[in-house]
Amino acid sequence: MTSVSVVIPAYNAESVVSTVLASVAAQTRQPEQVIVVDDGSTDSTTAAAQRWSALLPITVVRLEENLGAGKGAGGARAEAIRHAEGDLIALVDVDDYWLPDHLAVMLREHEAHGGLITANCVLWVPENELGRTPSAELVPVPPPRDQCSEILSENFVFVSTLFTRE
Repeated sequence: MTSVSVVIPAYNAESVVSTVLASVAAQTRQPEQVIVVDDGSTDSTTAAAQRWSALLPITVVRLEENLGAGKGAGGARAEAIRHAEGDLIALVDVDDYWLPDHLAVMLREHEAHGGLITANCVLWVPENELGRTPSAELVPVPPPRDQCSEILSENFVFVSTLFTRE
């Protein structure tokens, strides 16, 4: 069976980290590893993530310095991937939420097509109406033959992506 490491970068995410971890714990296909990288938070993000250790195979990596510092979560994601042991990496942002079959569907598509599998999303903010426009309509995914060149002009890849660790 293919093993999966879920990567979650987190910065000052004490108030939201449990929501994303609950969505990972509720997956119909459980990951073999969940890595939360606390990117130098000044709140209790690390402690909030560690509370999930009884329900998830979680590793929390605490960085003393914020690698993102105005540049986004790329540094924390890279650090998490260095700790990954799974055959596949599944990315999810700390303020996102997976529906229960998300990982199973991503894995099924990877087995069928290989390569990089990116999910579609619907925008939703609690207490607001659910978005009606999927992300692929806002930023269309070009045909495979054009993807390498098109990503230079428009990032059509949503963060919730599955790919091989290598």
